Amino acid sequence: MGLNLSDIDQEIIAKLRIAKVLKEVLPDKLNAPNGFMAFVCSDCDHIRDKFDFLCKLCGDQAGGSERVHLFSCHSGALLLSPHSPTRKHPEEHVIYRNHIADAMKLKGLDLLVAKCHVPCGAAYAHDLNFHQVLRRAFEGKMYIKQELPNLRVAVFAQIHHSDGRKRTYSIEGKNWLEYVRRNKLF
Repeated sequence: MGLNLSDIDQEIIAKLRIAKVLKEVLPDKLNAPNGFMAFVCSDCDHIRDKFDFLCKLCGDQAGGSERVHLFSCHSGALLLSPHSPTRKHPEEHVIYRNHIADAMKLKGLDLLVAKCHVPCGAAYAHDLNFHQVLRRAFEGKMYIKQELPNLRVAVFAQIHHSDGRKRTYSIEGKNWLEYVRRNKLF
């Protein structure tokens, strides 16, 4: 019962690809031989794809070890932003920050993969297009990095194309910020 990608988001994705904001995920660039934490949307229509991708990514770069410490909630990485309209509680981002800090200590992990996806029912329910989803994901990244300076954060986005293809991209932060500036988005 999944959603279809909106026409606006299809246009945005095409522009982001041209601007090299969406990049192929390369396991060796993660530098997480001990594994990593992942904060994802719990979308039941795509959870197997998300989890299989993360486990394979971790296994490929960590010598076969699939140490993915998963945080999964409705709207995923958007919840890490202090300004996300998908939060149900004003301090929800603080609660997740505390869980992430605990996992860092308990599991010895220093990388968080903050993963969003499109189309996302939570985002669409709040009239967020893909630009706005990425904005909230990067706000969450900046908040978490400010609060936990020893944590590295990578932003990923899984795109469920209307023709059934699914692809996960790493969001190149420098290119994203330049794209936002050049297009006067926010």
